[in-house]
Amino acid sequence: MTFPFSRSFRRRRTLSSFAVMLAALFLTTITNAQAASSGTRYRITDLGTLGGSFSAPIDMNVRGEVIGVSVNAGDTALRGFIWRRGLMTDLGTLGGPQGAGDSINALGQVGGWSDLTIPAPPSIFNQTSLFCNPPMVSGEPAVACHATLWWHGRLTDLGTLGGANSAAENKGINNRGHVVGAAETAMVDPTGTNGALEFHAFLWDHGKMMDLGTLGNAPDSLASDINERDQVVGVSIANGSTFVGNNALGFIWERGRMAALGTLGGSYSGPAAINNRGQIVGGSSLPGNVTGHAALWRQREAKDLGTLPGDLFSEAFDITDQGQITGLSCSSAGDCRAVLWTHGNPVDLNTLISNSPGWQLTDAQAENARGQIVGDGIHDGQPHAYLLTPN
Repeated sequence: MTFPFSRSFRRRRTLSSFAVMLAALFLTTITNAQAASSGTRYRITDLGTLGGSFSAPIDMNVRGEVIGVSVNAGDTALRGFIWRRGLMTDLGTLGGPQGAGDSINALGQVGGWSDLTIPAPPSIFNQTSLFCNPPMVSGEPAVACHATLWWHGRLTDLGTLGGANSAAENKGINNRGHVVGAAETAMVDPTGTNGALEFHAFLWDHGKMMDLGTLGNAPDSLASDINERDQVVGVSIANGSTFVGNNALGFIWERGRMAALGTLGGSYSGPAAINNRGQIVGGSSLPGNVTGHAALWRQREAKDLGTLPGDLFSEAFDITDQGQITGLSCSSAGDCRAVLWTHGNPVDLNTLISNSPGWQLTDAQAENARGQIVGDGIHDGQPHAYLLTPN
């Protein structure tokens, strides 16, 4: 069995998030945390789609605005969306057919990616969909894509590090408008195939994209989240052609330096989110690299968060400033359930939703300061984004 790191580093992106905490909501957050540990009930909202068959959330801010991906009518293209006050809006693209929203801050600024009209180079990344989704319509040519910043209906191209492709990742935007992700450089990846270029983690700051480098001699890296202190987490990758497995090791970057994160005894790890206290969550392999568990890092040391009873695999996607963690837990058969960790104890969110027949919650991607949670679910057989609100 290969430890999958779930969706933390795969394009289609429903990944975990970080929502900025407001001082005025501190007591509300604590109350929600205490209530969740004692069995708080949630009412569920189906966020719908952009006209197609599925939607998937990735991040949410303190105002309850949700971003993610959906498909249009006819399922011909993947598009980024923002959902607010019951309405799902298409974020648009930079001219190409597809795009995504991956992160949102308290101001409503959205980091993501968009297809261009430029033909894609024949690199390995168009095969693995690290940056761009393959065309959903048979026969359509593959195109390059760039990281984007959406705000007030306007989409800004964030460029690359010299290569053809880039993408903002996961929860990778803070309230200062700083965006993180991965971008191709102009250097050929010695571990890649078909002339693939190296890709590096980046930090974009109001028009300038900074290369954050890699760990040691590794050729590749990507950043998954950034907090208000500009601490960045992500993975450094020793072999870009295989990408996952024992080639991936988590890092934290701050003040110009990148340091490795520990593991749970295996050889690889993948952080997904960091809060303003510097606490990091994600996943790590166990000894033998047969499976992996959700992990919490403090001072770069990993703590095993475990799984729901009877499960084999788990992963964390988000952590609030008060330490509540959201993610998933999966059985050996691959059946997954949404999880909320409170005070280190995992709870199946399916047991906490009220009067909601037809729903199966498969993961929990993000939680905000009001105790709202978004994630992926199956509603009457269709994969739809959901929003949970404490009763």
